[in-house]
Amino acid sequence: MKTLILLVALLCSAYAYRYNNKGEKLCNFCKAFIGGIETAMDKGEASLEKAGDKLCDELTAGNVLLDPICRGLVEAELPNIISWIEKNESADTICKQVHLC
Repeated sequence: MKTLILLVALLCSAYAYRYNNKGEKLCNFCKAFIGGIETAMDKGEASLEKAGDKLCDELTAGNVLLDPICRGLVEAELPNIISWIEKNESADTICKQVHLC
């Protein structure tokens, strides 16, 4: 239930941010996040969740809008993101699937 609430909050925040003429920034952020996860996978990182958290720290720099979106990606979507990367889906396609592009 917590995950569902977090996912709904994530999507609401993302849509609000996206439709406030920030869509390109949000999409670019998502693509950078996906690229970072791909890099962590290529390096054989032991914990992709920790790698995702570190990416959030680096990419959001404490931005009050982006940070919760990023943390939501790690908590609610990381298994799907990993699966899509393993299926060689592009960052653009993945970000569209999580409604950030």
